[in-house]
Amino acid sequence: MKVREVIMRAIDRLVSGSGDVGISCRQMRRWKESWEEHGYDGLFDQRCGKPSPKRVPVETVQEGRRLNREQYFDFNVRHFHAKLGSNTQ
Repeated sequence: MKVREVIMRAIDRLVSGSGDVGISCRQMRRWKESWEEHGYDGLFDQRCGKPSPKRVPVETVQEGRRLNREQYFDFNVRHFHAKLGSNTQ
């Protein structure tokens, strides 16, 4: 049974519908609200295809890799991270 079919059957029976797919009642209520507001499209994960808000700029990554390769080649990851943190403060 597909998730779409379960949701359609469980609009009025939240508890039994959530048990069918192994999710919480709260999640089923979220899906129900999204279904009622946006239809089938509301069930898709809206984050897909978007970059992470915690993403580090490419230039910063390249500079860190350069430093690790050229200047701090004998540091392990923990010491390298501590060194970078002490340089920025």
